[in-house]
Amino acid sequence: MDWYTDSVPRGSAAVKTRTVMNDCITRGAEKTVSYPLALRIASEFASSLVVCFAIYAVSTLGTAMYGVNMAFVAVATGLAYMTAAVVFGRVSGAQTNPAVTLAAMLMGRTRIVDGVSYIVAQLVGALGAGALIVKLLPTSSPLTATIWLTPAVHGFDDGSVSY
Repeated sequence: MDWYTDSVPRGSAAVKTRTVMNDCITRGAEKTVSYPLALRIASEFASSLVVCFAIYAVSTLGTAMYGVNMAFVAVATGLAYMTAAVVFGRVSGAQTNPAVTLAAMLMGRTRIVDGVSYIVAQLVGALGAGALIVKLLPTSSPLTATIWLTPAVHGFDDGSVSY
């Protein structure tokens, strides 16, 4: 480590010396670590699963049990995305959303093969989160899944959960 000092001209009343360590100043010298494609795909799957599960859980359980409003859902969604970015960001970038992955592919920041693999993993992760939340919902004969899913799922006509 090399140190250098930067001093005020000698003619001033108080001589101030500032010491700066060169290693603290990064000038684009960061090393890029590339993880294997299978690990990056697993990271995208897991990040999508975590984010979608959090959104589904807040939308169904939070709304049905506690009557939370949309501001709470928005904050919970933001926290879920932040958590996914912190945990999985180093491995794959935690794109988590197929639209973000498509934009990264179009901008040339993600290779086509990687991007298509990410999108498939993200969709499977979202479907897995949906299946997981449906299995974890407490249901019984008087308390059907329709009560839980009405705030989260909106369909049309006969396909609507609340129809």
